[in-house]
Amino acid sequence: MAEISDSIVREIAVKIAGDIILSSNPGKVMKRWRETFRISQIEIAQKMRVSSSVISDYESGRRKSPGAKFVKNFVNSLIEVDMERGREVLSNLLRIILGGSKLYKAVIDMREFSKPIAIADFCEKINADLIVSVGSESTLLYG
Repeated sequence: MAEISDSIVREIAVKIAGDIILSSNPGKVMKRWRETFRISQIEIAQKMRVSSSVISDYESGRRKSPGAKFVKNFVNSLIEVDMERGREVLSNLLRIILGGSKLYKAVIDMREFSKPIAIADFCEKINADLIVSVGSESTLLYG
């Protein structure tokens, strides 16, 4: 796997933090990113040195918007866990960022779904066959 530079990791972190901070529902976005990185509430809480109930409270909306320091700790913890696991998610995000500039003409509309949908269900709705990432049928799409 290619090495990911510190500046690229920082750029990804800034995009994730911005997504959380600028959202009308930061807890929901935190949950989406945590699930994207395939990290449990308990694992991220341990990495952040907070109680898992704090993570749960933000994600469920029981706590208001997290502060910038909390978001920074959250994002850095996501990235640290992924790096410990071999950078799979960071590598995928990097491919999206690098490929995004080439794909902008192909995107007609882009928005988040009102609720996540499994890849298999999405393929069924648009009458498509999944030919890449076979085995990821239960992976959730967010938009």
